[in-house]
Amino acid sequence: MKSRRMIRPGMLGGHLMRRKGQSMEFRDYEYYQRGDDIRHVDWRASARYGRPEELLIKNFVAEEQLKIFVSLDNRASMRLPERVSKMQHALWIAEALGIMTASFGDHVMLHRLFGKNDSGLVQLGRGAPVLTDGHRALLSEESVHEEGVNLRPLKKHLPPTAIWIIISDYYFEEDHNSRMLADAINRKQDGMRWIILIDIDSWPHEKAMLGEGSRKVDGPGLGDLKAEYDLDGHVYAELDKTITSHKDRFFDGINNGTFDRTTWAWPEKPEFHHEDYFRNRFLDEKLIKRIFMRDS
Repeated sequence: MKSRRMIRPGMLGGHLMRRKGQSMEFRDYEYYQRGDDIRHVDWRASARYGRPEELLIKNFVAEEQLKIFVSLDNRASMRLPERVSKMQHALWIAEALGIMTASFGDHVMLHRLFGKNDSGLVQLGRGAPVLTDGHRALLSEESVHEEGVNLRPLKKHLPPTAIWIIISDYYFEEDHNSRMLADAINRKQDGMRWIILIDIDSWPHEKAMLGEGSRKVDGPGLGDLKAEYDLDGHVYAELDKTITSHKDRFFDGINNGTFDRTTWAWPEKPEFHHEDYFRNRFLDEKLIKRIFMRDS
């Protein structure tokens, strides 16, 4: 895989973990903030380069074994569009991460986000770097409405230095489960954890597929009824507003902190080559490069 070249070979771990204080290699300075250890202040650099009221703290980096925990949203909306779904792209991302880390002794733990507690766990590592058909079925098994968010595995598999990646379309209703997930993200923003939210946005592509005019539309929440809609610019504007409000409501419930969000917006056309889009988007993703590359 071309993506394997992103990893720096011959090291204990494939990841540089930033720390304050003494370690292997100096990285940079940052300004002292309340709560930082005063022992890590560089007094000479502060006097030479800082303003009188500011102190500079040294940052060092050390090689560590990489621990990635990936949560895949398995609600009904992730199974759309039917030809190639958002869930398929989520599985591709998870498997690519597993392949990239396995050669260096690291592992990726995959997690079905909704369902019974402690269910839907798959580990990829050196002995098993790719997903089997059984793994894909397990991770993508659709959650039923009554099932809650599956958070218990976080206690065991998300240590303070891990990377937590959540892959979803974030079409969350304002309900107990979405609030529980937002609260969990808030709580896990401690230690040295890095949280990455990947938003797979297929809506531009879906609009292009549907076009305008009278259409029978099937989807989550409609049950067995395929409702007929007259689709035009006004209808799409209202749908855009609804989708945006759902996402904003969820993200507004997350405190500003040590997490990153990236959106994978599919092309605005009825047909495109999904494998090529995924490959290019994955290799160009700055957050992925920051995980595996020294100077990204």
